[in-house]
Amino acid sequence: MSGNILSLLVLIVCFSSIMTGCAMHGEISRKLPPPENVYLHPSPPPRGPGEETIENLLISGKNYLKKGEIERALDIFEDLYSMEPENPWVVYYLSRSWSKKGDFETARGFAARARWLFSQDREKCRMAMEQEALCLKALGLTLEADELLR
Repeated sequence: MSGNILSLLVLIVCFSSIMTGCAMHGEISRKLPPPENVYLHPSPPPRGPGEETIENLLISGKNYLKKGEIERALDIFEDLYSMEPENPWVVYYLSRSWSKKGDFETARGFAARARWLFSQDREKCRMAMEQEALCLKALGLTLEADELLR
């Protein structure tokens, strides 16, 4: 009899901790958009003779962005995104490009995604968060931007 009660208590305690963990996961997952997979591996090697690496394409895109050639930068970052949608740098620079083009709503979405993808690195996550806040301010959502940066 006491063995059954003990088993029942253990079951209740286990169930309670599982439910508490699920509730906490629900709180966290509501704050950040869920990705399909997190990008954790380095850029792949070149795909063939004469083809550029992901890193080289990122550098080209950043250079075009610096020169103000936004359309060329967007083309590169969109191509990269089709190849590596979980690469946080690609997503971040897509946000920067759309922001420079004046499409702050699209830029905000990519910034939020970059923030999620960079969530393991506090400094980079903060950088993506600041980009998202800039987009929010450009959209006239200053209070939301300030709250995000707190």
